[in-house]
Amino acid sequence: MEYPDILQQAFDKYPAEVINNYLNAIYFAREIDADGLKFSGTYDPFRQIIYIVGNGEKNTHQAMRTFHHEFSSLLLKKHSLRIDAWMDHHPKTFKYLRQKYNSWKTLEEDVDISKNGTVQDYEKGFMRIYVQTNFEDDFNEYSAMIFTYPEKFKNIMDQYPRVRGKFKVWLKFYQKIDPIFTEEYLFGK
Repeated sequence: MEYPDILQQAFDKYPAEVINNYLNAIYFAREIDADGLKFSGTYDPFRQIIYIVGNGEKNTHQAMRTFHHEFSSLLLKKHSLRIDAWMDHHPKTFKYLRQKYNSWKTLEEDVDISKNGTVQDYEKGFMRIYVQTNFEDDFNEYSAMIFTYPEKFKNIMDQYPRVRGKFKVWLKFYQKIDPIFTEEYLFGK
């Protein structure tokens, strides 16, 4: 099956057997709309399919980032992760926004979840505001950043202990899938 070049670059971040074992197809859509909420991607864990808005022609980094984000969800559905180990790196009083809001619509009315990460987010161990909505998106964004912007992520991780701590949990999870995932493999020397 042929994919746009940008997705081949995304696939190249993983051993071939990881892609073959956890992904059956990628479908491209003009739009993904769930009750008025627009998404850049989603996934079907049962059929192991990823859906991506566009095909990378207009915004290659967004397509790659979306792939890594959604692919990490497929991996989470197949392998266990101790969430408490992840949560240990959050501020003591932190609660994901979905625990505070009844609906996405209400959340989006109160919080601009589209903003990029800030120093305050990194200090709390988050890549951006959006990931503060729930655990899965928090984990997904680590995958998206690590595989799409490894130098940027490493720079953030080197400055913020909570990010480093969550990265160690993330890395241990990925090493269960394939031991090739090491800091050297991900970031070089």
